[in-house]
Amino acid sequence: MADRDSSVAGDRKSAQKLKAQITKLERSVIAIEAEHDKLKNVRDEVINQAKMDRVEIPRVGAESKRRKKRGGKKRAAPIEGDFDYDALSENREIKDEAEYDKIKQAYLDSISEMETSLQKINPNMKAFEQFDEVESRLMNMSEDFKGKREGQEGKLKEFDEILQKRTELFRKIFDHVEKNIDNVYKALTKSSRHPMGGNAYLNLEDPDKPFLSGIKYNAMPPGKRFRDMDQLSGGEKTVAALALLFAIHSCHPAPFFVLDEVDAALDSANVNKVSNYVRSRTQDDSLQCIVISLKDTFYHKADALVGVYKDQEQETSGTLTLSLSEYDSKPHDKKSKDKPLSHSAVFGSQNNEKGKKKTPKKAPVSQASASSSRSKRSSRKRTRGS
Repeated sequence: MADRDSSVAGDRKSAQKLKAQITKLERSVIAIEAEHDKLKNVRDEVINQAKMDRVEIPRVGAESKRRKKRGGKKRAAPIEGDFDYDALSENREIKDEAEYDKIKQAYLDSISEMETSLQKINPNMKAFEQFDEVESRLMNMSEDFKGKREGQEGKLKEFDEILQKRTELFRKIFDHVEKNIDNVYKALTKSSRHPMGGNAYLNLEDPDKPFLSGIKYNAMPPGKRFRDMDQLSGGEKTVAALALLFAIHSCHPAPFFVLDEVDAALDSANVNKVSNYVRSRTQDDSLQCIVISLKDTFYHKADALVGVYKDQEQETSGTLTLSLSEYDSKPHDKKSKDKPLSHSAVFGSQNNEKGKKKTPKKAPVSQASASSSRSKRSSRKRTRGS
C-alpha cells in the first residue's frame, strides 16, 4: 500500500513537470508566431514599397539573367510565397576606394550613353503643330457651339413668348365669339312662336393645343333636336353662318359688310328675321351693310337703293339711286316696270339727310366685265347696306 502511494505521488510530480513543459512550449509557440507575423508584415511593406518604386521582384518560375548565368547549378527552393528571392542580385562587397570609383564611373558612363541616345531622338515637330491646330479648332468649335446654344435658347424663349402671346390673343377672340354667338343666333332665330330662339355653341377640339386642332360649331334651330351641322338645311346653315359672321364682327368691327344674296336659301320668314336684325344693328351699333338681294322683303328696309339696269339703246349698264330714309321703311314705288332692275340696298347710310327728297337719277356705269355680266341678268335686285 505504501509502495502504491509513493508511485502515485511520483506520477503526479512527473505530470506536473510535463504540464509545466507544455505550458513553456505553448508560450514559445506563441512568441514564434508573433515574430512570424511581424516578419510577414515587414515583408509585405518591403514588397509594397518595391511596387511603388517600380522595382521588379522576380517571381517563382520566371527566367532571369542571374539564373541563366548559373546555368544548371542547383539552388535552394524559395522560402515561401510567389517570389524567388534567390534570383535577386547579391550584395557586392567593395574592398577599396579604387574599386568604388571604378564602379561609380561605370554607372556614370552608362547614364551618359542613355542621355546621348535620348538627345539623338528627333522629335516630330509637325505633331506639335498638328496638336496646336487641332486644339485651336476644338476651342473655336467649343465657342461656336456655346454661341449657337445661347442663340437657340434665345430663339426658344422668343418662340415661347410669341406662342404665349398668340394663344392669349386667340383665346381672347375665341372667348368673345363663344360668349356672343349664342345671343346673335337667338336674335336671328327668335319669333313669336319661339321667343327664346335657337342655340349655338363653339367648342375647341383640344383646349390645351388649340392651334393643332379644330373648332366645332354647332347650331340648333328653335323647335328642333340637336343635329350635326352637315345635317342642317341650306337656310339653317345660312342663318348659322350669319350668326358666326356677326359674332366675329362684334369683336373686331369692319367698316362695312358686303352680303351677296345671303337670302337666296331663306324663306320669307327667315328673310324678315335677318333683315330686322341687320336693321337693328345699323341703329344700335352703327353697322353698315351693302346687301345684294333679289327679295324686296329684304331691301325695302334699306336706307337707300341702287338699281342696275341694261340700257337697250346704248347697250350699256345704267344705275338708279333712291333714298328710302324719308319713306319710313315703306316699300318704294315700283314705276319703271319696263326696265328690269337689279337692286343694291344700303343699310345704315350716313350720307342721306332727313327731309331732303332725292328723286331717281340715271348715272353712267363703267362697261367693266363685272358690270356687264350683272346687266345681262334681268330682274335681279341687289340690296346694299353700308
